[in-house]
Amino acid sequence: MYDHLICTQFPKEYTLWFYHGETEVGDPSSNVSNSDASNAFDDFNQDSIHDMLGDAFGTDMHWANEVSLESDEDIDGVERVMPDVADAAEFEELASHAELPLYEGCTRYSRLSFLVKMYHIKCICGMTDKAMSMIFELLHDAFEHAKIPSSFYEAKKTILKLGMNYEKIHACPNNCMLYWGEDKEKEMCKVCNRSRWKLDTKGGEIQESNDGNIRKKVPAKVLRYFPLKPRLQRLFLSSKTAEAMRWHDVAPKEDGVMTHPRDSEAWKMFDLKNTSFAEDPRNIRLALATDGILSGWNTYTGLACPSCNFDSVPFQLPHSRKSCFIGHRRFLNQRHRFRLNRVRFNGEQEFRNPPKRLSGLDILEQVKDINVTFGRKEEAKVRGKRRRGERAAEGAKQWRKKSIFFELPYWKYNLLCHNLDVMHIEKNVCDNVIYTLLNDSTKSKDHLNARKDLKALGCKQDLWPDENGKYASAIFTLTNKGKKAFLSTLKNISVPDGYSSNISRCIDVDNLKINGMLKSHDNHILMQQLLPLAMRTRSYVKKD
Repeated sequence: MYDHLICTQFPKEYTLWFYHGETEVGDPSSNVSNSDASNAFDDFNQDSIHDMLGDAFGTDMHWANEVSLESDEDIDGVERVMPDVADAAEFEELASHAELPLYEGCTRYSRLSFLVKMYHIKCICGMTDKAMSMIFELLHDAFEHAKIPSSFYEAKKTILKLGMNYEKIHACPNNCMLYWGEDKEKEMCKVCNRSRWKLDTKGGEIQESNDGNIRKKVPAKVLRYFPLKPRLQRLFLSSKTAEAMRWHDVAPKEDGVMTHPRDSEAWKMFDLKNTSFAEDPRNIRLALATDGILSGWNTYTGLACPSCNFDSVPFQLPHSRKSCFIGHRRFLNQRHRFRLNRVRFNGEQEFRNPPKRLSGLDILEQVKDINVTFGRKEEAKVRGKRRRGERAAEGAKQWRKKSIFFELPYWKYNLLCHNLDVMHIEKNVCDNVIYTLLNDSTKSKDHLNARKDLKALGCKQDLWPDENGKYASAIFTLTNKGKKAFLSTLKNISVPDGYSSNISRCIDVDNLKINGMLKSHDNHILMQQLLPLAMRTRSYVKKD
């Protein structure tokens, strides 16, 4: 980097990429005065509020300013798209707030833009409703001439009309049921008979008052539901995102390169089985990001991999007391040399084929007779920790439930019912590699029990400990000199803005440690780009 950026400067014929913010020397746009920039910022704020209203109601604020909502006439021969009659009153009210200055003579903020920015600050800073109410009360009292609501409760009435809000659905404290639909008016759970409301120590129902001084019961548990339909509609209402929603259909494709889920076998198979759905590119395909236990597969047994299913051999390291998968060689080519290597693995040769890939129909056949009552059982409070093996004993069955996704008509034919989170796996691998290289006493994977496990497996004899528990350093163990060179390299690396977070702040060269929490993307950058660079000094030579 030093050679390319400092010693060898940019060539004279370097192209100025003006689309990335660069401007030519003498460009009039580069000499804009502060006042002009301020006015441009004001215009941007006002236009952004208009665009936000247009996205929320599927109309154009500029048209709304020139033509009344009751009129059906077009402007310049272009057909207007106006909100439904039910939303017209809310649109008119928000439009008036968007044009109403915060105070007389104010050109920077309208009443609506001020409320939106205040709500944005609340969300970014994690402020409570009580704190926001106190701020609004203070502003309303201090600036009587401004159009500021007297409480946050009043401000939310205006903001929520922009849409994208959520619904509150009461739930049983034991997760048995939702008070929704035909069960909306129930007071007790129909499964466990638990009260719907929060109770005090004497069993009485707790009540609280809102800003309107109306006392009401407090639910024991609340599910916050974000309706999906209006959010999808919003994507098509906005001109900025409507085109992106059809990108998978109109963008050019490159053979042999996966640039989008559209290039996957699962996407193509779905299109073949659902031709009428695939014909319209505006139809949406959704992916769900959630915990894999949701599938119903019991991961607390030795068969923890849902992909291998029952075609796996449970194994636990005798000294580290960790379950591990040592059958990874079965995925190699049949003639691969690692399959016959005993010394470097578990002392055995591997001749098995990879596990069979199960279809949705195969999984449905395994779980079709499973009946489950949802909810959490009441557990007696006992002292001490759960004993080892108790959790596995509680759920001895490998399948705990039948996934609710099988209620979807296409799920049993879906090629990709679940997918591994590569970023989190890469983070775990990166942490283990770095802390093992640095020989961290608490986080390294190279320790006495690990060396004993190697001896129990009968592999890598040069790493076995002696009778006194002493063992030689591995070839990858860094010396103090190597650690300092390794960490100094990582600390002094500079990356472009937005490429990753500031990794150097986590490097402690004096104590030869890495502190702080790195994000998954940072671990990706470390594994793919920075670790090979830092290790090029070959500072991992063993101690003399």
